[in-house]
Amino acid sequence: MKKLILAILLVTSAVQAYAHDGGSIRPGRPDRPGQPAPYPGNPYEPNPYDPNPYQPGYPSHPGYGDYGPARTYRWEDQGESKIDKFITATVSINGRDRLVNEILLRANNADVQITRAYARLSNGRTVEIATGTIRQGRDARVRLDYRYSVRVDEIVIEATSPSLIGSRARLQVWLGLAE
Repeated sequence: MKKLILAILLVTSAVQAYAHDGGSIRPGRPDRPGQPAPYPGNPYEPNPYDPNPYQPGYPSHPGYGDYGPARTYRWEDQGESKIDKFITATVSINGRDRLVNEILLRANNADVQITRAYARLSNGRTVEIATGTIRQGRDARVRLDYRYSVRVDEIVIEATSPSLIGSRARLQVWLGLAE
Protein backbone atom coordinates (compact mmCIF):
# COMPACT_ATOMS: atom_id res chain seq x y z
CA MET A 1 0.00 0.00 0.00
CA LYS A 2 2.84 2.38 0.86
CA LYS A 3 4.49 1.69 -2.50
CA LEU A 4 1.25 2.48 -4.32
CA ILE A 5 0.85 5.80 -2.50
CA LEU A 6 4.50 6.68 -3.22
CA ALA A 7 4.05 5.82 -6.91
CA ILE A 8 0.93 8.01 -7.17
CA LEU A 9 2.68 10.93 -5.47
CA LEU A 10 5.70 10.54 -7.73
CA VAL A 11 3.59 10.50 -10.90
CA THR A 12 1.47 13.52 -9.89
CA SER A 13 4.51 15.56 -8.89
CA ALA A 14 6.22 14.69 -12.19
CA VAL A 15 3.14 15.77 -14.16
CA GLN A 16 2.89 19.04 -12.21
CA ALA A 17 6.59 19.76 -12.69
CA TYR A 18 6.24 19.08 -16.42
CA ALA A 19 3.23 21.39 -16.65
CA HIS A 20 4.96 24.25 -14.79
CA ASP A 21 8.28 23.72 -16.55
CA GLY A 22 6.99 24.99 -19.90
CA GLY A 23 5.86 21.63 -21.17
CA SER A 24 3.09 21.05 -23.64
CA ILE A 25 0.35 21.57 -21.03
CA ARG A 26 -0.55 25.28 -20.98
CA PRO A 27 -3.76 25.98 -19.11
CA GLY A 28 -5.66 29.11 -20.07
CA ARG A 29 -4.08 29.70 -23.48
CA PRO A 30 -5.91 28.69 -26.65
CA ASP A 31 -4.06 26.74 -29.29
CA ARG A 32 -3.11 28.69 -32.39
CA PRO A 33 -3.22 26.74 -35.64
CA GLY A 34 -0.59 27.28 -38.28
CA GLN A 35 2.77 28.96 -38.09
CA PRO A 36 2.85 32.49 -36.63
CA ALA A 37 4.46 35.13 -38.76
CA PRO A 38 7.83 36.51 -37.69
CA TYR A 39 8.51 40.13 -36.83
CA PRO A 40 8.59 42.84 -39.53
CA GLY A 41 11.58 42.76 -41.83
CA ASN A 42 11.40 38.99 -42.32
CA PRO A 43 8.59 38.30 -44.82
CA TYR A 44 6.46 35.22 -44.43
CA GLU A 45 4.99 33.52 -47.47
CA PRO A 46 1.61 31.93 -46.81
CA ASN A 47 1.50 28.17 -47.22
CA PRO A 48 -0.13 27.25 -50.58
CA TYR A 49 -1.20 23.92 -49.05
CA ASP A 50 -3.00 25.57 -46.13
CA PRO A 51 -6.26 23.67 -45.46
CA ASN A 52 -7.98 26.84 -44.13
CA PRO A 53 -7.28 29.73 -46.50
CA TYR A 54 -8.97 33.07 -45.96
CA GLN A 55 -12.31 33.38 -47.71
CA PRO A 56 -14.06 36.76 -47.66
CA GLY A 57 -17.59 37.06 -46.35
CA TYR A 58 -20.64 37.35 -48.52
CA PRO A 59 -22.58 40.64 -48.72
CA SER A 60 -25.84 38.77 -48.09
CA HIS A 61 -24.60 37.79 -44.60
CA PRO A 62 -24.16 41.03 -42.60
CA GLY A 63 -21.33 40.79 -40.11
CA TYR A 64 -19.99 37.60 -41.67
CA GLY A 65 -16.84 39.29 -42.98
CA ASP A 66 -16.01 41.06 -39.70
CA TYR A 67 -13.74 38.23 -38.61
CA GLY A 68 -10.96 36.38 -40.40
CA PRO A 69 -8.22 33.81 -39.71
CA ALA A 70 -6.01 34.25 -36.65
CA ARG A 71 -2.80 34.27 -38.68
CA THR A 72 -0.58 37.20 -39.58
CA TYR A 73 0.44 36.94 -43.23
CA ARG A 74 2.22 40.28 -43.64
CA TRP A 75 3.27 43.37 -41.70
CA GLU A 76 2.56 46.92 -42.81
CA ASP A 77 4.53 49.87 -41.43
CA GLN A 78 2.26 52.73 -40.33
CA GLY A 79 5.11 55.18 -39.83
CA GLU A 80 6.84 56.76 -36.89
CA SER A 81 5.36 59.45 -34.63
CA LYS A 82 7.22 61.85 -32.33
CA ILE A 83 6.03 61.67 -28.73
CA ASP A 84 6.20 64.82 -26.55
CA LYS A 85 7.75 64.84 -23.09
CA PHE A 86 5.20 66.29 -20.67
CA ILE A 87 2.10 66.63 -22.83
CA THR A 88 0.16 63.53 -23.81
CA ALA A 89 0.46 63.01 -27.55
CA THR A 90 -2.39 61.31 -29.39
CA VAL A 91 -1.44 59.17 -32.38
CA SER A 92 -4.33 58.19 -34.63
CA ILE A 93 -3.87 55.51 -37.29
CA ASN A 94 -6.45 54.76 -39.96
CA GLY A 95 -7.11 51.01 -40.18
CA ARG A 96 -9.01 51.37 -43.49
CA ASP A 97 -11.44 48.58 -42.52
CA ARG A 98 -8.82 45.84 -42.98
CA LEU A 99 -8.48 42.53 -41.15
CA VAL A 100 -5.84 43.11 -38.46
CA ASN A 101 -4.52 40.28 -36.34
CA GLU A 102 -1.94 41.98 -34.13
CA ILE A 103 -0.18 45.30 -33.56
CA LEU A 104 3.53 45.85 -32.97
CA LEU A 105 4.63 48.99 -31.11
CA ARG A 106 8.36 49.87 -31.13
CA ALA A 107 9.98 52.65 -29.06
CA ASN A 108 12.85 54.46 -30.80
CA ASN A 109 15.24 57.13 -29.36
CA ALA A 110 13.78 56.98 -25.81
CA ASP A 111 11.25 55.20 -23.59
CA VAL A 112 7.55 55.61 -24.38
CA GLN A 113 4.87 55.54 -21.69
CA ILE A 114 1.49 54.55 -23.10
CA THR A 115 -1.38 55.87 -21.00
CA ARG A 116 -4.13 54.43 -23.21
CA ALA A 117 -4.26 52.61 -26.52
CA TYR A 118 -7.36 51.20 -28.14
CA ALA A 119 -8.64 50.01 -31.51
CA ARG A 120 -12.05 51.05 -32.85
CA LEU A 121 -13.51 48.16 -34.86
CA SER A 122 -15.79 48.36 -37.88
CA ASN A 123 -18.73 46.94 -35.89
CA GLY A 124 -18.51 49.77 -33.32
CA ARG A 125 -16.70 47.93 -30.53
CA THR A 126 -13.47 49.20 -28.97
CA VAL A 127 -10.63 46.91 -27.91
CA GLU A 128 -8.11 48.09 -25.32
CA ILE A 129 -4.63 47.36 -26.65
CA ALA A 130 -1.95 48.24 -24.11
CA THR A 131 -0.88 50.44 -21.22
CA GLY A 132 2.54 50.73 -19.66
CA THR A 133 6.10 51.62 -20.66
CA ILE A 134 8.03 50.41 -23.68
CA ARG A 135 11.78 50.70 -23.23
CA GLN A 136 14.03 52.22 -25.90
CA GLY A 137 14.64 49.76 -28.74
CA ARG A 138 12.07 47.26 -27.42
CA ASP A 139 8.84 45.99 -28.95
CA ALA A 140 5.36 45.38 -27.60
CA ARG A 141 3.45 42.86 -29.71
CA VAL A 142 -0.27 42.77 -28.92
CA ARG A 143 -2.97 40.51 -30.36
CA LEU A 144 -6.42 42.04 -30.77
CA ASP A 145 -8.26 38.71 -30.44
CA TYR A 146 -6.85 35.23 -29.79
CA ARG A 147 -9.38 33.46 -32.02
CA TYR A 148 -9.89 35.78 -35.00
CA SER A 149 -8.51 38.76 -36.79
CA VAL A 150 -10.86 41.75 -36.70
CA ARG A 151 -11.72 44.63 -39.02
CA VAL A 152 -10.20 47.84 -37.66
CA ASP A 153 -11.36 51.36 -38.51
CA GLU A 154 -8.96 53.32 -36.33
CA ILE A 155 -6.19 52.84 -33.76
CA VAL A 156 -5.71 55.56 -31.14
CA ILE A 157 -2.60 55.69 -28.93
CA GLU A 158 -2.15 58.25 -26.13
CA ALA A 159 1.49 58.36 -24.98
CA THR A 160 4.18 60.52 -23.39
CA SER A 161 7.97 60.36 -23.20
CA PRO A 162 9.01 59.99 -19.53
CA SER A 163 12.68 60.89 -20.10
CA LEU A 164 13.63 64.39 -18.92
CA ILE A 165 16.98 64.63 -20.72
CA GLY A 166 17.57 63.92 -24.40
CA SER A 167 15.48 63.95 -27.51
CA ARG A 168 11.80 63.13 -27.79
CA ALA A 169 10.76 59.52 -28.16
CA ARG A 170 9.51 58.07 -31.42
CA LEU A 171 6.82 55.42 -31.58
CA GLN A 172 6.75 53.15 -34.62
CA VAL A 173 3.56 51.19 -35.31
CA TRP A 174 3.22 48.05 -37.44
CA LEU A 175 -0.06 46.31 -38.31
CA GLY A 176 -0.10 42.52 -38.64
CA LEU A 177 -2.55 41.92 -41.47
CA ALA A 178 -4.44 38.70 -42.12
CA GLU A 179 -5.09 39.34 -45.81
